[in-house]
Formats: sequence, C-alpha cells, structure tokens
Amino acid sequence: ALLKTFADQAVIAIQNARLYRETKEALARQTATADVLKVISSSVSDTRPVFEKIIDSCQGLIPTTDIAGFTFDDRSFVHVVATRGPMADTFANHAARPVEETFLTQALQERHVRVYPDPINGPDVPERLRKLSERVGNFSWAVAPILTETRCVGFFTMTRKQGEVFADKEIDLLKGFADQAAIAIQNSRLFNETKEALARQTATAEILQVINASPGDISPVFDAIANKAMQLCDADMGGLWTVEGDMAVGSGGYNIPEAFKGHVVQQQVPVKYLFRPTGDDPSYSHVPDLRETEAYKKGVPLVVASVELGRIRTFLTVALRDGETLVGLFALSRWEVRPFTAAQIALVQSFTGQAQIAMKNARLINETREALERQTATAEILKVISESPTDTQPVFEAIANSASRLFARNAVFQVVRDNALHIGAMAGFSEDAYEKARALYPMPLDQRTSRGFQAWRQGKILERTDVEAPGTPPAVLASARSANMRSMVTAPLLRGETVLGQISLLSDKVEQKLDEKQIGLLKTFADQAVIAIENVRLFNETKEALDQQRASSEVLGAISSSIANTSPVFEAILAACGHLFEGHLVGLNLLNEAGAVDLAAYHGPSEQEMRAIYPLPLDRSTGSGMCILEGRPIQFPDVEAPDGVPESVKRGASIIGFRSITFAPLQLEGKAIGALWVGRLNTGAFSDKQLALLKTFADQAVIAIQNVRLFNETKESLEQQAAMAEILKVINN
Repeated sequence: ALLKTFADQAVIAIQNARLYRETKEALARQTATADVLKVISSSVSDTRPVFEKIIDSCQGLIPTTDIAGFTFDDRSFVHVVATRGPMADTFANHAARPVEETFLTQALQERHVRVYPDPINGPDVPERLRKLSERVGNFSWAVAPILTETRCVGFFTMTRKQGEVFADKEIDLLKGFADQAAIAIQNSRLFNETKEALARQTATAEILQVINASPGDISPVFDAIANKAMQLCDADMGGLWTVEGDMAVGSGGYNIPEAFKGHVVQQQVPVKYLFRPTGDDPSYSHVPDLRETEAYKKGVPLVVASVELGRIRTFLTVALRDGETLVGLFALSRWEVRPFTAAQIALVQSFTGQAQIAMKNARLINETREALERQTATAEILKVISESPTDTQPVFEAIANSASRLFARNAVFQVVRDNALHIGAMAGFSEDAYEKARALYPMPLDQRTSRGFQAWRQGKILERTDVEAPGTPPAVLASARSANMRSMVTAPLLRGETVLGQISLLSDKVEQKLDEKQIGLLKTFADQAVIAIENVRLFNETKEALDQQRASSEVLGAISSSIANTSPVFEAILAACGHLFEGHLVGLNLLNEAGAVDLAAYHGPSEQEMRAIYPLPLDRSTGSGMCILEGRPIQFPDVEAPDGVPESVKRGASIIGFRSITFAPLQLEGKAIGALWVGRLNTGAFSDKQLALLKTFADQAVIAIQNVRLFNETKESLEQQAAMAEILKVINN
C-alpha cells in the first residue's frame, strides 16, 4: 500500500511536470504567436519582418537544422523571403524560378504539410527533392504551404537530421505559423493594392488635369503619361511612336541613352519590329527578354541596337488607336530581365486610353481651329474682293498671304497674259528667294509639249513632293533649283476651259502630299481668285462699254451740231481714241485732190514735226497708204520689229516716240478715202474689240465727211436756185 502510494505520488509528479511543460510550451507558442501578430500589425506593407519573426520563433520552438520562408509572385515564380541555416545558398538557388521547377509541387498541390523523413530512400519523394538530398545530405524535410482561400501564396521548409521525425504538435505549430504568414501576405497584398490603386487614381487625376490644361496640345499629355507610367511601373525608359501605315516614326523619348537616340528619335522603322502581340489581347506586346527574340538572333538592326545601345531587355508596347486605326505606340522598357506584371500592363493600357482621349480632343480642337482659320481667311478674301471691284492686286496679295500662313509654305500667285505666266503676288519668301523667283518671270507656257499643261487645263492640282525625284520635267526642275525649292503644288485658275493663272505652294524641303481638306482649301483660294478676276473683267468691260457709249454719243453730238464743218467731229473722234485706247498720239489722214495723203487732224506731241512729214504719197511705203490701198486695218504691234514695218513708220516713231501703231480705213461708197490711226508707247496688238471700236469711229468720221459734202452740195444747189430765181424775176420785170 505504501509502495502504491509512492507510485501515485510519482504519477502526480510526472503529471505536474508534463502539465508544466505543456503550459510552458503553450505559453511559448502563444507568446510567439502574439509576437508574430504584433509584427503583422506593424508591418502591413512588408512581409519580410513577419517571415523573419516566424523563422526566429520556429527556431526557438522547433529544433531544426535549416528553415526558410518563400513567396510566389504573380507569375508563380519563387522568391526567398527569409532563411536560417547552412543551406541558405541552396534555398537561394531555388528562387526566381517557376514553382513547377522546384521540389514543392506535391505539397502545394495537396494543400497540406508534407513530411519526408528519408528523402533519398523513402517512398513517394519528389524526384527534385531526392536529387537535392543526394547533393546536400539526407535530411528530414517538412514542407508547409502558405494558403489563402483561393490559392497557395508561399511555403515554409524545415530540415533536421535524417531519421529525426517531426512531431504532430510541431507540424501543427508550423502550420499555424504558415497561417499567420498567409495573413501577413494578404494584408501586404491588400495594402499594396490599395496603395497602387491610390497612386493610379492620383496619376489618372493628374493626367486628366494636364489634358484639361492642354486641350489642343498632345505633347504635355504624353510627357505626363510617360513620367507616371515609368514611375508606377518601375520602368527605365519610355518612348512614343506615331504610326503611318506599316511604318512607325519615333516622335519622343524619355531617359533614352545618348548612343541609342539616333536609332529611335525621328526615325522610321517597320511597325512589326515594335508591335508583336504575344497573347490573346492584340492591344499590347510584351517581350520578357529582347535578347532571346528571333529578331535579335537574326540581327535585325533596330532590335540589336535596342539591346546593345539602348540596354533594353524587357520591352512593352501598348497600341494607341483612333477607332480601328493604329495611330501610335507607347513603349516602356527595363534594362534588366524583369517582365511587367498584369497590373502594370493594365495601368499602361488605362494611360494610353487617356492618351487616345487627349489625341481625339486635340484632333477635334485643331480641326475646329483649322476650319475657323480657313473660314476666317475665306471671309477676309471675300471682303477684299468686295472692296476691290476694279483691281485684282489686293485680292491676289490677300490670297497669297493666307495660303502661305495656312500651308506654312511659300506662295506664288501667277496670272496668264500673252501666253505667259506673270507674277501676281508672292508671300513667305526671303528677300533673296523673292528676287530669284521674280527673275523667272514672265514664264512662257509650252502648251504643245507639256502633258502637265493638259492636266492643268482640266482643273487638276499638280503636286510634286520632291522635284528631285525621277519624272520631273527639266523646265520645272530648273526653275525649282534656281529658286532653291524642293517641292511644289500648283492649282489652276479656270474660267470654263480658259486658264487665267495659277496659285503655287513652294517649299525648300520634301513635303508630304496635301490631304483632302488642304486640297479643298487650295481650290477655294483658286475659285476666289477666279471670282476676283471675273469681277474686275466684268467691271472693266462695263466701264469700257459705258466709256465707248459716252464717246460715241459725244462724236454723234459733234456730228449733229457740225454738219458744215468736220473739224469738231474729228477733234471729238481723236479725243475719244486717245482716251479709250490710251493713245500717245492719234491722227486722221485724208486723200487730197491730188491723190496724196494729208494730215486732217492730230492729237499728240511734236505736232509741227508731225505735220511737216505730210503730204505723203499714196503707196505701201506708209502705214496710211497700206491701209487705204488695201482697205483694211493695218497694225504694227512693235514698230522696231526687223521685218514688215515701213520705213516711214519707223521714222515717225523715232521722231514722235511710239512703239506700236494701228490704222483703220475710212471707207466711202466702197472706196477708202483716208485712215484713222492710234500710236501707243507700249508694244502689243490691238484686240478685236478695240479694232471694231476704231472702225466705228472711222465710220463716224466718214459720216461727218458725208454730212459736210451733202451740206455743201445742198447749199450750192440752194444758191443756184436762188440765183436763177433772181434772174427770172429780172426777166419778168
């Protein structure tokens, strides 16, 4: 009985010791748990302090050789967070690689703690763990996954000497620490996601503010987007490419190495080298390592330069679209192999969405501004047209100035006179270029051999973006080179099928073709010029008709009031001719009774010298003689021409000083009795309209002569009748 009592007392002692140890262990676990929770609460954005604390706690509570904590990134790559023990380097070698390439897949797939007491010889051991154990030693392993509700986010590993098993309470403790690590990871993820969301919202608000502050300018928007994208996505370099067809042009870069700038800034490259969608989403291209691409291995120059000079390894491009049209590419790159996350790609896509909005806004604003500028220019030109009904020069100058300003090129306005182009107005030229351009005019029109002229007459705009390109006519190339021009656009001025002139846009560099709106504006300018020319022509024709009617009325008035004397009529006719034909000298010749040519009336300089020439013989040695003998108008557009001009005409020109002269016959009863002539200081032939008017005046002179003859005949007859009546009266008396 006593012995049994001692035995019971021993049991009590054992129980007490066990309870004490369990209480002590529980207190240690609770303390460790509280310490970990304390670290979790104070380190919501960083899991490393939590993992460090968990590993320290594990070492204090569970005998181990090595212990390590790992996490997974978004791509399921393994990253070492904390480690203790001699196998730290071994654990580090398993970092930054896909989880499927580690020995952890079995535990992670089963989602519970796995223990491997004998990895080399034991059953159901992953092959990678068996090979690792053969290399580092046959330790007992415990692998505890860190689990959330949806996925595995990391794991812990512990090792101890081979054969030393892990107790259930140790496994439970490790599992509890894994759960705490899951909480820390979740907290950190939520905190970082919230922080990133706030940063994205802030960046978005700042970009929208820039868009609002720069409604017509896209450059500040892209600067803001590039800065925010590079900052939030941890990129080393950014760039912008504008796309035209299959080619992209580097229009801006950020933090680009100097050695690489010449390969991207303002350079054209095929879009395929920049934009190669690598997934199901065609809006972006993500290249984890540019050095491993086929383009780099094949030696594509841009790709090789990107790697060797630009130091680019990871490359991301996101498309900028206007509707379905690709208009640009926004690029981010890193100088190390570190792919962008899905969240970062989504962020850049949201930024490019804002850029597309800004581009559309800028395009609409610029189109509105351009339309307003075009309307303003058109209205100003119409105002000048209304204010200059008698003169085209102000209109030409207004059109040339507007065209030069709106097209940012030199503008030349040319009009057709005497089968040649003459300068109407010029704008945008430097003084030297202005003088060189003017020296080319008047420019003859080669209507017989120029195919361009035929297209010109059909109202087609002729455009040469580079006159040095093959196919440019030699004459066009020579004139362009003489004026230092490299490209030109020409729009004809047409009235029906008659070419009135042209408006030309010139540039000293190669230019792109005009778009439809620009062509429409240029045609509008040409149409306005035609309106101005037509207005002035109609005004002048009306004025000429009125002047002619007034002059004819004055001559007819002189005829009616001077039936007995031709002198007032001749004076009125010469005054009208001098006014209407801008005659420097005007004369009227009549045949005398001897058949010679006399000067019946004259208006002009050197009258005495002119009258001293007469009478002239009636032959073809004089202009009057030719006109009277042939009974038709005779004109000499240039009296200094070497052939066809009588010597008497040349002599008169040298005495009086005129360059052109025209003769119209005075015909009475089918026979020429004299000539009406007009001499001018300038060269040039009379128009058909002017010849017809001159013949009218000649006919009026004949009427005056007839009236005087009839008056005299009637007077003589009356005098004869009166004399006979007086004689009869005497006879009767």
